[in-house]
Amino acid sequence: MPTAEIEVLDLRKGYVLNDVTALHLKALKNFTDFYSVKRRAGQEWLIDKTIKDVHIIDAGEELVREERIIVLTQTQYCIIRNPITKESGGKPDYGRQLIRRGDARFFLQPGEVIHEGIKNIIVINEEEALLVKAKVPYFDKRTNK
Repeated sequence: MPTAEIEVLDLRKGYVLNDVTALHLKALKNFTDFYSVKRRAGQEWLIDKTIKDVHIIDAGEELVREERIIVLTQTQYCIIRNPITKESGGKPDYGRQLIRRGDARFFLQPGEVIHEGIKNIIVINEEEALLVKAKVPYFDKRTNK
């Protein structure tokens, strides 16, 4: 119960995180979050079960959306635009694309986008062939062309 000196401003629910859900959060201001990570205004990040089982949105955070895990089977792949890699310093590498192949389970990081959805690999038999055309300049290491 609040005392006469305390006013309840908001009641916040805890989000239960499991193997298939994560929270996409955004900093409303510069602050240090509950996990002792310094956040800058406008910064976006994910909280998943590997960090905490239950998360309560802090006063300096806003929920962008709940994220569902992406699951690729052995016969699937997807193209991720603006991937976040170690080389990009944990930030989206705008304009770059990365192929993710199955078996894989992952959350899209803030800024990453799946281009044209999840696709099935094309399986051909010995009497078939594929005719392919590069959409962007491409160098084949095998033929040096």
